[in-house]
Amino acid sequence: MENVKKKYETFRKKYSLPKFSDLIKEFNVNSENPDLILHDIVDKINDRVMSHAKIIESIIFVGTGETASNLFEAKMLRNRRKSIFELYKELMSIKWKGIKIETRADEKAMANFIKDTHEKWIKKLKIEFVNICEEFEKRWKDASLGTSSTETMYLG
Repeated sequence: MENVKKKYETFRKKYSLPKFSDLIKEFNVNSENPDLILHDIVDKINDRVMSHAKIIESIIFVGTGETASNLFEAKMLRNRRKSIFELYKELMSIKWKGIKIETRADEKAMANFIKDTHEKWIKKLKIEFVNICEEFEKRWKDASLGTSSTETMYLG
């Protein structure tokens, strides 16, 4: 791991990247190969972004076969559906940008992606996602079953 940290430190200085410890904290970055450190970081960022996008996806795009919790949560935040969709769009855009950049394997592009995404994550995306979590935390405490199955199931 020391070789990985040393290699990353050269990239950090060259491209003004965030501290390695910050990437570990925010994106669970780990790598054993110093030569692939930028690839591994981009991949871990995409993993984190996608896991959060999938959570939001289950709330926005409710269909048949969804779990009861998805149905309740979609109803709980239906008044925020558009703003949650905006967050989802940003996460999906980051995902595809990360896939493109990792596929091209351009060092500078990967470094810029890491820097830009980390900043956007810290300043905006993480905050918005935590706000959604807090709202669900509060709303689930007050959740109750409706008097009829259609009241529970209807999401309109």
